[in-house]
Amino acid sequence: MEPNLTTEMLAMRGINKDEISNFQFRGGEWPGQMRAVFKDDRPPRPLHYSNYKDGAYNYFTSLYMPERCQTCLDGSNEFSDLSASDAWTRNEDGEYKFKEHSRLLIRTQAGLALVESAVDNGDLVLTDVTQDPSYSTHKMQTKRKGSLAPIRIDRWKRAGRNVPQYDRGVPNDVTTQERITEFLGSSMLRAGKFKPFRMAVMGYLTSKYAIPLIKFRLWRKKRKYARRKTASQK
Repeated sequence: MEPNLTTEMLAMRGINKDEISNFQFRGGEWPGQMRAVFKDDRPPRPLHYSNYKDGAYNYFTSLYMPERCQTCLDGSNEFSDLSASDAWTRNEDGEYKFKEHSRLLIRTQAGLALVESAVDNGDLVLTDVTQDPSYSTHKMQTKRKGSLAPIRIDRWKRAGRNVPQYDRGVPNDVTTQERITEFLGSSMLRAGKFKPFRMAVMGYLTSKYAIPLIKFRLWRKKRKYARRKTASQK
């Protein structure tokens, strides 16, 4: 996120930045919540409803994503020996399979040796999910970086803007729906450059009026996993 997210979020909640000792994106109980930690004896104050994974933060990416991030194709550090990420994957009941865990993707022998050394030294506890089909893909990230970002780069390039040069272009199987999705996402990011607009959206997302939206999002998630469970039982 752009750095001004923190100062604008504090301002929206009526908190002076000089009052706090820390701004936590994932404070408190896992998976954490965006909150302000004060210098005095006041308890940490949550800045939005729900948590980091399911709350307002999900929508801030449509307002505060840095422009360079919008043209990034690498969502998993493809050239690294070892990548680490959150383990958000859920089971068929919609519950997280591994709470308070991270996921490791080992690509090279050097990465494997590092992990084995950490395990042997007792610094790392592993559960192998290599054969678990739930961990074989990350559809949303794959779509965002694999098809939407190349579409955006191509469109910007044709408009005469400076863009990164990659060894891959727009996928041959890109759909009209994906082009529309990219255009709408870019339109929201452009609108987010105007402070009155993004502050209005911020005000809504961090207010009690956004609670029905967040609850609807959670309901949709549970419904999705309930369908999967029903299908797997047939």
